[in-house]
Amino acid sequence: MAIPMPALSVKSCTLYLRSTAASSRIGDQIGIVGFTSQAEIFANLTAIHSQADKDGLQLAVDRAFANGGTDLGIGLAAGYQVLSQDAGTLARRAVVFLTDGQGSYTGEASAYANKGWRVYTVGLSDQHNAELLRSIAAQTGGRYFNSPTSVDLQTIYSELSGRLTGRATLFQEILNVSQGVIQRVVKVIPGVPDLTVNLYWPGNLVAASSADALNAEVNLRLIDPEGNIVDPSDSSVEYQQGATYKSYNLIDPKPGEWFFEIEVAASNVPLDLTLEGKTRDVTAPVGQLVATSSFINSTSVVIQLVASDDGQAQSDLEYRLTQDRVNWSDWLPVTPSIFWSLQNNSEVQYLCTQIRDAAGNVSQPACTNFIVDLVRGCR
Repeated sequence: MAIPMPALSVKSCTLYLRSTAASSRIGDQIGIVGFTSQAEIFANLTAIHSQADKDGLQLAVDRAFANGGTDLGIGLAAGYQVLSQDAGTLARRAVVFLTDGQGSYTGEASAYANKGWRVYTVGLSDQHNAELLRSIAAQTGGRYFNSPTSVDLQTIYSELSGRLTGRATLFQEILNVSQGVIQRVVKVIPGVPDLTVNLYWPGNLVAASSADALNAEVNLRLIDPEGNIVDPSDSSVEYQQGATYKSYNLIDPKPGEWFFEIEVAASNVPLDLTLEGKTRDVTAPVGQLVATSSFINSTSVVIQLVASDDGQAQSDLEYRLTQDRVNWSDWLPVTPSIFWSLQNNSEVQYLCTQIRDAAGNVSQPACTNFIVDLVRGCR
């Protein structure tokens, strides 16, 4: 992620990092870049293996400082450098670009577009350049978010988490609580492969400081449909907690009504708490190539790409192509039309595609064929 340094934006970005820590899972990779008139890499691409890795990322963002102007291009360039540290060919790479959108920019998003890496832009104040941030997101296949309030921020961060990790949001509620106990009931249907329940309280941009959030005493208790309290120390439960979040991950949760009990035992000021539930997407997307004609007299073709995935926006899907099912192109954001160069010979040729969603599910190959007659085309 790339973040700007003005004071309000620093606090907003701290909110984002802490909510990201609450929802990140083992195996995720996160890097942090800060920028003003210069860029600084606060954390290189870090694989999440333990709570210590999450805590390290939070310490990294706390190094942010307010000094100088804003060079958006430098921030994007540094983010590209960090993403390039991942040599894996199957990793899904994207940048969350949080900024007020005011400052120098000379087209650095084109490097992301060339790699098929999305840039999700978030405007952090009512003074940001919405047109520019919208353009950067559109060029890279990402999305622009307008985020003027802390409540909006938390909703956006949850959506971004789902888009980047492929975990579908089952429920989300933002609660403003001083002290006391709140209980929520959520029905889990049969077939849900896992259930991640996150509670985070990174503060309130208006009323609460980071210190208020850090010093608050907040507890989360899960009760299954049979009335059993989930034990965080149980080996079948992945439980993680930090200064401003708690997170449970349950495999094959029992279907029925679950009770989530939230207790704010001590807090100096009202806190904005976000309670959310997510589950892993296990359904592969589907794709189809539609040619305008199966008989062509040129090696250059335009093909319609149709892709869909239950529970995920088409804009979050990626595709790749092959003519031999061995040598594949790079993964790129799904687009309605594809321009492709076939082999330079006259014969029946095939083109196949696969679609990949944010969870890493890959569709079966979908193919179409062409009869290429270059000789007749030259008459």
